[in-house]
Amino acid sequence: MTVKEFCRNMTQTHQLCVIRYDGWIVEIVWIDSEDLFRMTRDSQVSEVKSTEFGELPIKTEHGDTIHVPCLYIDT
Repeated sequence: MTVKEFCRNMTQTHQLCVIRYDGWIVEIVWIDSEDLFRMTRDSQVSEVKSTEFGELPIKTEHGDTIHVPCLYIDT
């Protein structure tokens, strides 16, 4: 299954998806309330090898780190 197919059919509204290639984050996609999203052509056609739920560390405006739940998609 391609990443585009996976995001269209297997994700939930408002889910944050982190696309990785060989362990490196290459793109982040957010699924909006109408199940719409945008991603590069390279990511669209990449085959999903595995997925896992995790957290993405994000810096706030004050420099603090928070951890946001996400779905990692490995290609």
